[in-house]
Amino acid sequence: MGVYVCHCGANIGRIVDVPSTVAYSLTLPNVVHAEESLFICSTEAAQKLSKSIREKGLNRVAVAACTPWS
Repeated sequence: MGVYVCHCGANIGRIVDVPSTVAYSLTLPNVVHAEESLFICSTEAAQKLSKSIREKGLNRVAVAACTPWS
């Protein structure tokens, strides 16, 4: 399992200690990869996430991010 935590600028990052969340997730059973991103919804970050999933052979992921307001 992989865990990806987004700062979402200040949306999440001002409330959640993202680096600690990533570090904690690595202590959980079956989590083999965890990382943080400033804006995981950006095209570049999404491509990096996709590449990471393939390279690490992940079959499950958790993405902690915000959703845009409509």
